[in-house]
Amino acid sequence: MLLVLFISLHAIGLLAQTTPRCGENEFWNPVATCEDTCQNRNLHLCLIMSHPQCTCIEGYIRQVENGKCIRVQDCPCTSTRKFLYNPE
Repeated sequence: MLLVLFISLHAIGLLAQTTPRCGENEFWNPVATCEDTCQNRNLHLCLIMSHPQCTCIEGYIRQVENGKCIRVQDCPCTSTRKFLYNPE
């Protein structure tokens, strides 16, 4: 009986150690923190403790709308500034 319990607990421990599958252009990061997005780039100050999660590979950034990692240069324009021209 104890042997069965030991084997079961060992199997559960092995399952917990498997690395989850990540999406396209992502990798498993066991110590991830805040992630740059198209809307919030260059997050240098992150107050969230590290946690395991899928993270975009280098050169890619998270698109908030669909959660996918896209090339940084493919981010849509996020500026809401309006420039008015008044020659007078």
